[in-house]
Amino acid sequence: MVFIKSLNKNIWPFYVAPKEDELFTSWFYRMSLECGIRPIPFSNSCFGRDTPFWNRDIDFIIPKKIIQIVLKYTPLNKEEVINMSLQKYSGLAFENLKLNSHNFNVNPIGVKHRKRKQYGLVYCPSCINDNYFRISWRLQTSIFCVKCKKRLIDRCFKCNEPISFYRINFGRKKRMNEFLFFCSNCGADLRKVNIQEITLSELLYQNFIDTTIRLGYNHVSNYSFSYIKVLLMLSSKVKTSSDLNQFKINFQEKYNIKIEGKREMFYLTSIEDKRKILVKVNEMLMGWPETFFKVYRLKKFNNSNLVDNIDKMPYWVYFNLKFKS
Repeated sequence: MVFIKSLNKNIWPFYVAPKEDELFTSWFYRMSLECGIRPIPFSNSCFGRDTPFWNRDIDFIIPKKIIQIVLKYTPLNKEEVINMSLQKYSGLAFENLKLNSHNFNVNPIGVKHRKRKQYGLVYCPSCINDNYFRISWRLQTSIFCVKCKKRLIDRCFKCNEPISFYRINFGRKKRMNEFLFFCSNCGADLRKVNIQEITLSELLYQNFIDTTIRLGYNHVSNYSFSYIKVLLMLSSKVKTSSDLNQFKINFQEKYNIKIEGKREMFYLTSIEDKRKILVKVNEMLMGWPETFFKVYRLKKFNNSNLVDNIDKMPYWVYFNLKFKS
């Protein structure tokens, strides 16, 4: 331990400060690199062997025990620790987080023991050069990088495995790899993927979503999480496996796209399909309700083609579906 007089406490000698919008596991893994210890024995040393860490989605909601230890041995305050988790976006990107339940706008990573089975962590091939992973990259609505004007990637371009940066040094007997931008499965440099730069409509989409989350509202809805909930709900209907859904038929005709129906939930679909759908659904919602009724009037359909229970829709949607459709 190192005693810091200004803090009047001992802190870990290998402490490194979190970067902007950095995931908790990304920050903690960088500290293990700084210390020269692999992540599992490092977390065991810091939090004890009986504390689940890598075998759960720790970036979702950080357990109180871990928060207390981090507060005790680092200069960070409680808000700074919590803001390294998805809780940072509560009331903005989603209303609130629920344990053991599907959460709107959060990509699941599919934890199984210490492995990741789902493509829930995405990255920007340029930003990843900064050697850390962002919290915003866990959001379903994050599909482009406005700063680099590039599409985000949800898997290794070489072996197709999910991103699991914390496993990069698993089994390494030689010197530890100090960078997080390699595939933990095949070792490919994730920065070297060939991707197209984003289009103007894609840039407008991500700018609009990022601004909505930052402000907490937009011109359509008084609450950003309400707007995003509807965006994702309608996107799931466009992605439905049923080719008889009239909303889906009308939407494809209006926006001149073809969506292949698959029996999978929208939040589990590939980021390529999410790009195609989210940009167009957002385009429709930005002109709400006029643009929606242009889709509706192509051929009228029941509300059941949009939502299972209309009463659960936000009022700005409920009012138009109930009284104007």
